[in-house]
Amino acid sequence: MRQAADEHRLPLKSLLLAVHLRVLAEESGSSTPLTGLVASARPAEEGGDRTLGLFLNTLPLCVGVASRSLLQLAELAWQAERDMMGHHTCPLADIERELGRGPLFDVFFNYTKFHRLDGPVRHTSRSVDGHGVSSDVAFCLTVDFEAVPVSEEVRFTLQYDRQRLDEHRIAAMAHRYTSLLEALVETPSAPLPPVERTAAADDEHAAWPERVAHIWQRLTGAAPGTPESDFFDVGGTSLLALRFVATLRDQYGITVELGDFNRARRYGALVELVRHGRQAPT
Repeated sequence: MRQAADEHRLPLKSLLLAVHLRVLAEESGSSTPLTGLVASARPAEEGGDRTLGLFLNTLPLCVGVASRSLLQLAELAWQAERDMMGHHTCPLADIERELGRGPLFDVFFNYTKFHRLDGPVRHTSRSVDGHGVSSDVAFCLTVDFEAVPVSEEVRFTLQYDRQRLDEHRIAAMAHRYTSLLEALVETPSAPLPPVERTAAADDEHAAWPERVAHIWQRLTGAAPGTPESDFFDVGGTSLLALRFVATLRDQYGITVELGDFNRARRYGALVELVRHGRQAPT
């Protein structure tokens, strides 16, 4: 993998991130997966390199997968990460608050590379090898790659919420990561098949008519009769419309602008509007 990174003049991190994005796309059934990316947010001003602390931030990263090769994905991932620079210190909580969508993702990618310390070490802290460190419990899945300087091997770890992901699914994901890592070495430029929608993605898509109808009925007292049913003709008001979009945001983590809601207003159009909001940026 290091040879492939050097040959194509890309960071090893970007190649590993490409593998992660492809697996996430296959698992979610979305060709534009959204993942968290752990980035360094250490202060750039003078003395920042001597300041103690981790200075880590997790940023949202979205890259179109389609049928791109792992090498193409790595190039896009590297460009996307560079585009973040200058904004990478903005806390994730502030990003989510600004978008008004609630949590943006529940999976994140982390890459670490600790430099080897040669010779005696004096007047400084020593690094200690250790395992079993728990990831942030607020996330469903943590994908961690560690480049080991002494052996030049790459360690791969999945940490997950057992209440949301079972061992069989994690084992299948680990196998897919391994297969793609092998492909990264052998055929990094080979196009991959288009991402297929999963049953879970189809179920999510099909669930929106019922969800919208449920909110509609709760606010107006009557279920929408047809796709042409008009929210404001059945008792909906501007205040209830505001509560509708607030419910979508708070309960399902998506944002629909009030003006867009007012223009759509009919049940069928609202379902499509919500589906569109759900897919962006994921």
